[in-house]
Amino acid sequence: MFRSFTRGSAAPLALLFTLVSMSFTVAYLKNSFSQSAMEKYRYAEWKALYAAEAGLNDVGVVILPYFTSDTLLLQNGVMYGSDENNIPIGMYKDIACSTQLLPNSTRKEYVAYSTGVAKYITPSGTNVSIERRVYTSMVPQGFEEFMYFTHEELPIGPGNTGTVNFGSGDQLEGKVHTNGNMTFSNYGCPDFSGEVNITFEAIEQYGNAINWGACNDNIFEGDDGVSILDTVSQIIFPPENSAEVARQNATRTFVADSKLFRPGKKDTLIMTEIKFVEGGYWATQWWYNIPPVGNPPAEFSYVYDSTGQGVTFADDINNGVHLSNSNNFDGTTNTYTGNPSYFLMDPISLDGVNLYNLVETGELVANVGDQFMIYNDDNTKAFTFTASDPDGDGNAFGAAFGFF
Repeated sequence: MFRSFTRGSAAPLALLFTLVSMSFTVAYLKNSFSQSAMEKYRYAEWKALYAAEAGLNDVGVVILPYFTSDTLLLQNGVMYGSDENNIPIGMYKDIACSTQLLPNSTRKEYVAYSTGVAKYITPSGTNVSIERRVYTSMVPQGFEEFMYFTHEELPIGPGNTGTVNFGSGDQLEGKVHTNGNMTFSNYGCPDFSGEVNITFEAIEQYGNAINWGACNDNIFEGDDGVSILDTVSQIIFPPENSAEVARQNATRTFVADSKLFRPGKKDTLIMTEIKFVEGGYWATQWWYNIPPVGNPPAEFSYVYDSTGQGVTFADDINNGVHLSNSNNFDGTTNTYTGNPSYFLMDPISLDGVNLYNLVETGELVANVGDQFMIYNDDNTKAFTFTASDPDGDGNAFGAAFGFF
C-alpha cells in the first residue's frame, strides 16, 4: 500500500488574498460613500451661495440706496429658482440693510447682507440644511474726493479772463480731474502730488487732452517713478444723484403744495425761490394754477394690508398693498412712522387685473414724478406720494415685488 501526502500553501494564500481583496473593497466603498456625502455637501453649499446672491440682486441692491437706518427684510424667506429636477435651488432670507458714514468723510457706505439656505439628504437618510451669507457694499462717488474738479477748462467770468492754466505757482496736493483739456503755462510748471485724470473723450475731441506749454510728462512722475497720470472715462456733470443727496441732508423742506404762512390752498402749484445770504437765506413763494393735462388716471382695486412689513404680506391678505419698509401708522400724528421709502403691490389686483403683465408689456408705465393716490371706498381716508425710479430703468415700477 502506498500513501501520498501533498504539502503546499495554496489554500492559505487563497484565503489571504480573499481577505486582502475584501479589505480593499470595503475601503473603496467607504471612500465612495464619503466622496458622495462630500459632493452632496459641496453642491448644497454652492446652491446656498447662489440663493444668497439672488437675494442681494432681487432685493438688496434694489432698495439699498433708499434706506436711512438698519433694516431686516424677508425673515421668513423666499424660495429661489429651480434645479435640473425642477426643485427650488434654495431660499434667501434675512436681507439686512444698513448704512454707515465713512471715516473722515460725509459720504455714506450702503451695506446689504443676504442669507442663502439649501437642503439635501445624506446617503444615510439624514436631512441637512446649509446656510451661507454674502454681502455687498456701495459707496456713491462724491466730489469731496477731488482736490480739483472741472467740467471744462474754459475762460470764467466777464472780460478777458483767458483759459485756465497751471503754472509754477500751483501746488495741487490731491486728486485732480478735468473732463476738458488741461493747459500748462509757458513760464513754469505746476507741482502735482496726487492722481491726475484726463479723459478718453477729451483725447478723442482735441487729439490730446493736455496742452504742455513749457512742461513735459516728467511732472507726472511720482516719488516711486510711477506715473500719476491716468486716462479715465468722463465723469457725468452735474452728478445725477446730487438732488437725492441734497434731499437726504436737508434740514429745511418747503412743501410744494403748501404756501408759506398760507397752508391749505388746493389745486395750486407753488413756485419757490431761495436766495442764500450770509448767515441764512430768503425764501419767496408764488402760487399759480394750470389746467388739467393728460389722460384719466388708471384705477385698480386692492386690499390695504395694515400689518404687513417689509416685502411680505400678512398670511390672510390676498391682492394687497402696503407701504414699506415701515408700515406703522401713528394715529396721534396722522402719519406713517419710519419714513416709508417704497410701496408694495400684489401683481394681481382685487378685480383680477394682472398688473405684472401690463408692466412687462409696457401697457402700464409709471413715470418718475407721477402722482399716486390711495383711498378707501367712501373717500374718508387717503394718502398720496410721488413715484421715483428705484432701479434706474426709467420706470417707477421696481424689478422686484412691484416696488415703486
